[in-house]
Amino acid sequence: MMSDNNGQWGRRDVRVTVIVRAWLRDEAARLDTERCLRSVRAAGKPGRMRVIAVLAETYFTDELQEIYTHSDTVLSLDDNYGAVRATNLGLALAMLDPSEFVLVLDND
Repeated sequence: MMSDNNGQWGRRDVRVTVIVRAWLRDEAARLDTERCLRSVRAAGKPGRMRVIAVLAETYFTDELQEIYTHSDTVLSLDDNYGAVRATNLGLALAMLDPSEFVLVLDND
């Protein structure tokens, strides 16, 4: 499942796309992911960065609202397919955008 919060793929002023991979296996991992996304969002200029969260074995719940709030796009995978596949899926989405740079992060 994919959620695009602002529906603005292809904007020319976006300079960097940030991909954050996460496996939300427990509460600590969820909190790590929230902190990571808040930190990334605070470090960038509004409108100059797109944030993609790739979440393994994750379905939307109220507890995940903050992750969705700090991400422009959330890709929720139904299983844990591994770090490489999650990265490749995030990169495939990032390539749809004309960003000059792509930054890949783990949630922790």
